[in-house]
Amino acid sequence: MGELAIVGLLSTGGSAVFNMYYERDIDAKMSRTRNRPIPAGRVSPGAALIESLALSLLGFALSYVWLGLWPTIFVVLGWFLYAIIYTVLLKCRSWSNILIGGVAGNAALLAGWTIARPLDLEAFLLSMAIYLWIPAHIWSLVIRAKDDYSRTCIKMLPLEMSEEKAMIMVALLNVFSNVYMLLLYILILKNLIGLIILLITAAWSSYYSVKAIIKPSREVFWQMFKQARLY
Repeated sequence: MGELAIVGLLSTGGSAVFNMYYERDIDAKMSRTRNRPIPAGRVSPGAALIESLALSLLGFALSYVWLGLWPTIFVVLGWFLYAIIYTVLLKCRSWSNILIGGVAGNAALLAGWTIARPLDLEAFLLSMAIYLWIPAHIWSLVIRAKDDYSRTCIKMLPLEMSEEKAMIMVALLNVFSNVYMLLLYILILKNLIGLIILLITAAWSSYYSVKAIIKPSREVFWQMFKQARLY
């Protein structure tokens, strides 16, 4: 529904701007992020913070008015987990940041779910598809940009082990995520056209995992990262 799309755009946009505001010094050290608006000097930190709060609070208010209490609880929870727990408290303190902050992905699905139906096991299982996808997606980027991340305080699991072990671990996690999504689709969603599309994208995604295991390289994980965004 359109109201949920608007609320999602505002709340996730607000949390993303907050992330860029809080990590502006980190972004300036990384070639991948130094051209973002704040470190590049196109937007002042104060203006970014105001924008973040305005977008977020407007999203929360519209969520409560349009969608009700339960969706709003999950919208706010998702924002808090990403902006405060992940960005502020954990990202530079523990490699478990993704495992804890990734629950924000569950909250996004559950916000939509509670508009139509009460929470149940099916909702939890479907939300776990997002939770399992997030670490493989982010850690594949970390492997690709390892030199960048190593110049910052950010803690990520691939930085805590040998590169070879990290590549195998992330590749296997990506395959597991793909298999989990396929099982959910077969057992719960049961739509033939959607299953065909998912089979194609899962095979495409898993191809890079197999390639990474056979002949690991940072470039393979860059391809995995880009493909996972579509998946």
